[in-house]
Amino acid sequence: MSDFQDKLGGILHYLTLIAIGLGVILAIIIGVAIYFYRKNKKSEILR
Repeated sequence: MSDFQDKLGGILHYLTLIAIGLGVILAIIIGVAIYFYRKNKKSEILR
């Protein structure tokens, strides 16, 4: 039983790391997208 729990714990640990990694990547992509969107908005207003 403990072997199964160890495997489950390891899988959950990897899933948590993957989830955190994806969250960070998504945050960066959204941040960059918002930055360029605002930059484009400002350049449109200046014209």
